[in-house]
Amino acid sequence: MNEWASFLQSAQASLGDSEPVISASERQPSCRAPECSQSVDIVLRSSNGVLFGAHAANLAQFAAGFPPAEFVQKEDADGLEIVQLDERADVLELLLEYTHPQRQPHSKKWTFSLLAGLAEAVEKYMVYGAMEVCKRRMEAYATACPHEVLSYAVKHGYSDIRDMIIPTTLSWDLAEIQSALQDPALIIAWVAYREQYLKLSIALRATSAETILHRGGKFGGARNGVSKLPAAIAQLPDDVFR
Repeated sequence: MNEWASFLQSAQASLGDSEPVISASERQPSCRAPECSQSVDIVLRSSNGVLFGAHAANLAQFAAGFPPAEFVQKEDADGLEIVQLDERADVLELLLEYTHPQRQPHSKKWTFSLLAGLAEAVEKYMVYGAMEVCKRRMEAYATACPHEVLSYAVKHGYSDIRDMIIPTTLSWDLAEIQSALQDPALIIAWVAYREQYLKLSIALRATSAETILHRGGKFGGARNGVSKLPAAIAQLPDDVFR
């Protein structure tokens, strides 16, 4: 690509006049999937500008969410179209491994940031072969990253993960739960669910000075009751009720 063409492409891209293209004379990026020998016929660009060689047939077979019209090879001198994607390079590289008939990547080595990005991408592009492993790995992070995992579960309809996390969110403020649930019906249900425990906890704490006699001596009946509440409520500071 000559100097003028480079400036023109940059200007067009900034104005949204045309899709960026890669010249046939430029070196096409290769496919990064292990042991892949297929020829590249489509180029994908990550959100941070990294180019990836890919295969239109594989994308059509393994990623039902990629619109076929995006993967038409240009027959003119401009060369192959570069398809701009929203995913960053590390996520896109891993995603493309799932568009090949090969062993799946070792998921236990993924950081949470990489996992979360991939989990969103496989849902977006309907890469069914990767959905279950992403779901299982996200579920494993429910304790460490509850907000992110709850958002993922609600967005993609994984009610089992959602219902597992909800009891641990009773100490969250309304803004935090709203950002995770993003659904008025779920938010209303959460407020009602939380309210019943708040009322019970208030009642138990109000009688915390009382003691109940039994054969072995005395014990704090209210304290014993509070300890049986969901941990997220039992551990709330007293001033949350004032």
